[in-house]
Amino acid sequence: MLRNLLRPFILFVVFWLAPTAPAHSAVPEVLVTIKPIHSLVSGLLQDIAEPGLLIEGYQSPHTFQLRPGDLDKIHRAEILIWIGPGIETPLQRIIGQQTDKTVIRLGDDIQVADDHHQADSDHHQADSDHHHLHEDQHRWMDPYLVLEDMQRVSRILSRHLPAHVSTIERNLARLTERMQRLDQDIRARFAGPQTIPALLYHDAWGRFLERYELEMHGIVNPHAHAQPGARHLHDIEEIIKRRQTRCLMVEPQFRSSQVETLQARYELQIIKLDPLGADLPATADAYFTLMRNMTEALAGCR
Repeated sequence: MLRNLLRPFILFVVFWLAPTAPAHSAVPEVLVTIKPIHSLVSGLLQDIAEPGLLIEGYQSPHTFQLRPGDLDKIHRAEILIWIGPGIETPLQRIIGQQTDKTVIRLGDDIQVADDHHQADSDHHQADSDHHHLHEDQHRWMDPYLVLEDMQRVSRILSRHLPAHVSTIERNLARLTERMQRLDQDIRARFAGPQTIPALLYHDAWGRFLERYELEMHGIVNPHAHAQPGARHLHDIEEIIKRRQTRCLMVEPQFRSSQVETLQARYELQIIKLDPLGADLPATADAYFTLMRNMTEALAGCR
C-alpha cells in the first residue's frame, strides 16, 4: 500500500533529476541567403535536413531590407552561408555580428568564421572585404566555380555533421554529375564562341559569359547601387545604332524607365533574365532550372 502511494513521488523525482536534452538539435539549422546557393546546399543536405532561405521572391540582395522575421531566421541559424558584401550589401553589418555561429562566405578565399576559426578570419577581414567588393561575386553564374564552392562547403558541413559524412559525400558526387551535365548542355546550346546581339541591363552575367566564351554589346547599368549617367546612356545608344543591337536583357529585381525608353526608341526585344530564380520553388532543382532557362533566353536573341 505504501509502495503504491510513493510510486508517483518516486517517478517525479526520477524525471526531475534526469539530465535534460541538449539545447541544439542533432542537425544544426542552416540558413542560406539567396536561392541559387540555397538550391545547391539543399542538394548537399538531401536526406539530412532542409536549409532555410533568407531572401525570397523578387527582393534584390543589393537592396534587401531585413524584417523582424528575417532577423529571427538569422538568430536561429547555427550555420549561415552567404556570398559576401558585394551581393548582399545590406546584410554585411548584421552578419558581422553573428559571433555565436558558423558563417561561411563563398569565394576563391572562402571565409569561415566560428568559435574555432574566428581569429584567423578576423585577421584577414579588412583586406578580404575590400577584395570581395571589387570582384564579380555572381559566382553561381559559372557552374564549375560554384561547384568548387560547394566542395568546400561540403567539407565544412561534414565537420558539423560527423554522423552524416557519407551522405554528404554521396550528395556531392550527385551534384558534381548534375553540374557536368549542365555544363555540357550549355556548351552544346551555344556551340562555341559567339557574340549575342544584346545589351544587359545589369552586370550579373560576366562569369557565365567568360566561361562559355560569349560576348554582349554592353551593359546599361554597370553599377547596381546607382543609376547610369547621361554620358554612359549616350554611349549605349551609339552602340545600339552602330552594332544593330536587337535585345535588352532585364531582371525582374530592377525597374527602370531607361528600359522603356530604349525599347521604344530602338524597338529592342525585351528578354527577362532572372539570376535569382524568383519564380522557382526553393528546391534542389532550382539552380539547374534557373541556368537552363537563362541559357535558352540568351540563345533566343538573334
